Amino acid sequence: IINLKTIMKKQLGFSLVELLVVIAIIGILSTLAVIYLGSTTEKANDAKRITHVNNLKTALEVIKSENGSYGTVCAAGPATACSGLGEYIPDMAQYTDPSGSATACTAVSTGACEYNFLTFSGTGYVLDFYLEAGAGDLDAGPHTLIDGVIE
Repeated sequence: IINLKTIMKKQLGFSLVELLVVIAIIGILSTLAVIYLGSTTEKANDAKRITHVNNLKTALEVIKSENGSYGTVCAAGPATACSGLGEYIPDMAQYTDPSGSATACTAVSTGACEYNFLTFSGTGYVLDFYLEAGAGDLDAGPHTLIDGVIE
């Protein structure tokens, strides 16, 4: 007959192998969590970028509808410099890239960058922006909003 008390007295702790297995499992789970949270941040930033670009597009289309042209509310350069959009987007100064990048976007940007009007005139505009992870039908990478159409 096996005495349970005798067996329990012999094993008072964990073996080194058991501790190493648990530490390895915790390490793997931690790595997966960091990877998952990193992509979540990129997706959240991209969602904010798409919201900003759509708001800019809507404001510019309202201006064109009211005035027959885009007028001179903006100029080539950073989108935050468009003081003429203040009536339509009161917090225009907040329209910076969520990553904090101050580098102006171009059609060949390779990382997060600031929304940038490449051209702006009464008849049309070109706005460059960058998506880190992609959103909806848009892949990760540089994109351009041309007269209300995202490419």
